[in-house]
Amino acid sequence: MQIKKLKERYPDLTYSEKPLKINTTHLFFYENPYYFAIPKKTLTSEEINLLQTLFQAPAPVFKNERLTEWHTLLFTQEPLIIQPEQHSYRITQFQIQSTPPSKKTLHEWQKALISFFRAGYRITHADQ
Repeated sequence: MQIKKLKERYPDLTYSEKPLKINTTHLFFYENPYYFAIPKKTLTSEEINLLQTLFQAPAPVFKNERLTEWHTLLFTQEPLIIQPEQHSYRITQFQIQSTPPSKKTLHEWQKALISFFRAGYRITHADQ
């Protein structure tokens, strides 16, 4: 997207590479890498419909940096430097869509999964 061309069409448009503060007087959109807002009063209903069709709603705004980092890590392709914490966590999730494994196979998988972790781990298992 050419944000400058959109800005020419809508001079009151504001944009940033960081999330904008949401309010009720503007329509908010996101198109990588820009968050942008256009005052509702400057738009016709047809323009609103067109813009909502062409652009996605902005990504959620988070109340703290850690939540923002998690969102970036899980849902964007942006590089992210994660600051180490005192505690470390490893979450492994998988789903097998076939006949249930034998007890022997399940035990072997559990042994393999346990080898990923240091002491003090917890393994949970859920059946559908």
